[in-house]
Amino acid sequence: MTEKNPAQVTGKGKETNTKRQIVWIQTKKEKIPHGMDHLVVQRKENKKTFFWILFPYKGRVKFLLSFFLKMQILIKTPFYNHNKYLPHLLEHCVLHSEDKSTLLHLSDIYAYTSTGYTWFEREQIPTNEVVELLQTPVKQESFILQQKIIKNEFRSASFWQKFYEKILQKVFDKSLLTNSTASISFDKLLQYQKTRYQPNNMLIIKDDWTIDQQQWKGKTLHLLTPKITEFHLPEYTCSSYQKERDHTLALKNMNPASVLILDFFWALCEDLCYLYDTKKGNYYSERFNYSFTDLGFLISREDKFPHLSQKTWKSFFDTFKQYYCEKIKIGAKRAFIPHIALFFDCFISKEDHKNLIDSVNFPIIAELAYMFKLFKQ
Repeated sequence: MTEKNPAQVTGKGKETNTKRQIVWIQTKKEKIPHGMDHLVVQRKENKKTFFWILFPYKGRVKFLLSFFLKMQILIKTPFYNHNKYLPHLLEHCVLHSEDKSTLLHLSDIYAYTSTGYTWFEREQIPTNEVVELLQTPVKQESFILQQKIIKNEFRSASFWQKFYEKILQKVFDKSLLTNSTASISFDKLLQYQKTRYQPNNMLIIKDDWTIDQQQWKGKTLHLLTPKITEFHLPEYTCSSYQKERDHTLALKNMNPASVLILDFFWALCEDLCYLYDTKKGNYYSERFNYSFTDLGFLISREDKFPHLSQKTWKSFFDTFKQYYCEKIKIGAKRAFIPHIALFFDCFISKEDHKNLIDSVNFPIIAELAYMFKLFKQ
């Protein structure tokens, strides 16, 4: 789902929780402007920032998603022996305690382990407390218990989690594992924690999604100006799993310029599909996925796709690039800047980001679309 402009909410709703969730509301005054799939609304209350996402339903605004923007910590956690199990296990262990009161306190921290990094979000807990928690050596009781929990987690892995593993294996290395346990000693876990959960591997992401450059890894980042001449094309591959097919563009030898341009291409594709479905009166569902890992940057699409003419693509490209650059100027469309900082030890300003995208011409987009088999034959 694409970003849309913030607006003012006047409808009334009932909040049932302070964590991320869907809240059911009934509003009479708000409506979604024509051509938008949802409305993002910002509101501040008691020094906290809320974002509300409104969706149209039977002609009226019916759904509301409410969540806090929380400070986040991003940690570089590479695979161990081609397996994600060790960093995943560590993430579970640091957020576990045998003490009930402490465990409840830890439940305010949300975390997940991706391919090459671990992400922590904390709600109303001082950052220094979170860091102290992450660096406190894991206890053996947690190590034993969390192995059982992760084993059960893997048993319920979704179809798409399994398919994603197959794609990683085909694109990068057939030995990569994301849904499997491994033989890990307690000492090895402690060594990994001591090595990886250190300030030089940690980025603080502030409430407004900007990097805190006054602390930890943020202090060591150098300013980088990405150039269009640094862009190189990704590789195309088609993967199958059971009855599903997935088309993937994989950027293996990554550099920041190539990542940001491929991110722009992905956003363009998604919004073009949205406009196509809207014009046809079809219900819109996202057709693209992405994955930013320490191995490479991937975008993928489902097999069924509306193939449009180059003329349609060119017309939309001219409009979309201007829109995208305007969004960058106000701090949007920069979701991968923290990942770039983590993997490349650099920071890219909004101005340099905008100038890079502004230098992208249609032949680059056309070549990517042709590789991705998106053009009408």
